[in-house]
Amino acid sequence: MLDTVFILGPFLAGVRESFVTYNFPRKEYYRSPITEKEIRWEPIVADTDGYFRIKVDTSNLRLLNEEHGLAGINLLFYVKGALRVDIPGVYLIRGRRVSSLKIGNDRWALNYYGDYEGLVPLNGEDSVEFAVGGLGRVRPFKLELRKAPDTPFVYEGDLTLPDLIVGEKYEGYAGLTLANPKREVVWIDVQGKKYRLEPLSFLKVPVKISVKASPKPGTLKLHISVNGHPYPLNLTVKKYSAPFVRRTFISRIDSSVQYYAVKFPKDYNPRKPYGLVLSLHGAAVLAERRCAAHKHRKREIVICPTNRRRWGFDWEDWGRLDALEALENAKRNFKIKGKPFLMGTSMGGHGSWHLCTSYPSIWRACMPAAAWLSIDLYIPTHLQRYRLFGKTPFVELQERLYQQTRTTQLFENLLNLPVVILQGGKDDNVPPFHARLASDILDRFGAVYRLIWRAEKGHWWEGSVDDPDYWKWAYRLRVKREERTFYTYDLGVSDSAFGIRILETDKAFYRSGFRVVYGRRVARITTVNVRSLVLLKFRGKVVIDGDTLNYAGEVLVKYRRWKRMKKYIYRRPILMRDVFFKPFILIYSSRQPWSKNLALYFANTWWSYANGKTYILPDTALTPDYVWSSDFNLVVLGSEVILPSALKTLKERVKPNRIEVVPVKGNRLMLVYNISDTSLVPLLYSMAPSFIRSVRTMPSWVELNEKAKIYGIGALRGGLKTKTYFWMGN
Repeated sequence: MLDTVFILGPFLAGVRESFVTYNFPRKEYYRSPITEKEIRWEPIVADTDGYFRIKVDTSNLRLLNEEHGLAGINLLFYVKGALRVDIPGVYLIRGRRVSSLKIGNDRWALNYYGDYEGLVPLNGEDSVEFAVGGLGRVRPFKLELRKAPDTPFVYEGDLTLPDLIVGEKYEGYAGLTLANPKREVVWIDVQGKKYRLEPLSFLKVPVKISVKASPKPGTLKLHISVNGHPYPLNLTVKKYSAPFVRRTFISRIDSSVQYYAVKFPKDYNPRKPYGLVLSLHGAAVLAERRCAAHKHRKREIVICPTNRRRWGFDWEDWGRLDALEALENAKRNFKIKGKPFLMGTSMGGHGSWHLCTSYPSIWRACMPAAAWLSIDLYIPTHLQRYRLFGKTPFVELQERLYQQTRTTQLFENLLNLPVVILQGGKDDNVPPFHARLASDILDRFGAVYRLIWRAEKGHWWEGSVDDPDYWKWAYRLRVKREERTFYTYDLGVSDSAFGIRILETDKAFYRSGFRVVYGRRVARITTVNVRSLVLLKFRGKVVIDGDTLNYAGEVLVKYRRWKRMKKYIYRRPILMRDVFFKPFILIYSSRQPWSKNLALYFANTWWSYANGKTYILPDTALTPDYVWSSDFNLVVLGSEVILPSALKTLKERVKPNRIEVVPVKGNRLMLVYNISDTSLVPLLYSMAPSFIRSVRTMPSWVELNEKAKIYGIGALRGGLKTKTYFWMGN
């Protein structure tokens, strides 16, 4: 238990800036912008409910929130104490507002929101350290402990199960989380397939199921085999008229099992085609809760994806891909007609802006509600440390990498898409000025839009997703504009619209795009910052930037003039995040103990925050056959990793104390953490895969520096590398 701790703070911290260590270097006392007093370690005692409550006057800070909502005033405290247990061993620990624990030199992943537990070894009395914080105030925090089983087990706190529909023959997948509480490697057999689990790790695996649902609603118990013993899965059988039905699929990102919730139309007939609504939830809202908030529509099926977890990724990167995968799966499994409506509330409203500006040609209407436009406008990053010391080349590069998420910079893409905005005038979460600002910009561009203003409503109200005016204008608005407009900053997020795919730009991560007018057997195109492109379906005369060509499916390449090429090799930058957009393996060094703990931290964090699946392997288990026969990306942790010769040669090109993406034979990538200076290891935990997110995108390589603990990312060096691709024209 943890009944007394010492706290140090408050520090005024930048949002999503975990490189900075505010108690570095270690001193007797510290200074803070919040108070004139010296800050020293002070004891506090837990309340009777086990929560620690930090009392600090933030009334002046809260005034800043009245006009601009969550103003990004992020308070941070460091905490240390002795964690005591009666029986030494491995414990399941649930952190309430605690994201990780440091014990000695190791760090153990928890879930900040308390959704899931972490596996942590305890020796009876352990000195622990962690940080807590919050926007404008520090919420109560606590640790809840329970002894883990002595043998590997199914972690029942995280099962991803599909719902069945009465009478259906169902073939699909369930997600089963396996846990290894032992201090040695174990193998777990699930339905005849063996999985290797490193000590103290979680691994969520897919289980294929085939079953005939009962003719009436209820519960169907299906037994699967886990290590030769039956394990029950309780599947819910529902009617089409249920508030929601969960459907599962295998994600291409990491071969994990994901789900989305479905709201079928009133009097649904599976043989009849329907329209589709993709509805994105807000932060902390489960997909099924979002789906249940909808009424049964007459014309459309409502699909509610998960964003990977209920907090997710701002509907960017892995959240964005989750939404698109759910949409694709729904189109395969249900009879759909026409383009889908895209709607969302709060964080889901931002997702609507992001997906509509990135993919403007695939939607029927864009319907953001209570929506923030970009994270640095909603929760400003002005207190991040690098902003206090001026821009460096690395800071300027990272800001370029972030452009795609600033949705207002891409509002011209909405000129061919009707937009309906829903906003409560008394929203105290996402300030209404976001909706007013969006309306102003759309109006100036001449977009077709409507702002539905509910003066007396707040951030959310019952029935908001079915607001009659909201839907009246979604159906009624039409765009009659011959010219199609598409711009993008990041080809890795979005490179195609209106039948044209940009292969390559002149300047990476700068605004690029085109305007096109299709006529009878002629396409007139004007480009900005485009080096090569293809027209995916059009054949005929192309007039591009004044050059006229007869087009038959070739690649169009701009030298001084545009030319046609049947075969073309093009290059694009590769980013660290790209490694985690397909299945990957974490490989740690058997010679560097810290790399094993880092691999474990990465894997457990990826499961906990991304509902993800990844394997951990020591370098001693990495055989050449395994490397070249698999299609996994590789994440290599440590400077002394033992690798097969071909990979060793690639790794040796990475300079010391760098993290760098290296292309591998085939369409694969290897991310190398070539760290030999152990003083830099604490910075690596800030780069867990699931935290490479909005405001935090990293380039192709980063050279670490301990000064980042003071200066933030302004102390880092980094740059871009490219990967070569081949396009064969039709």
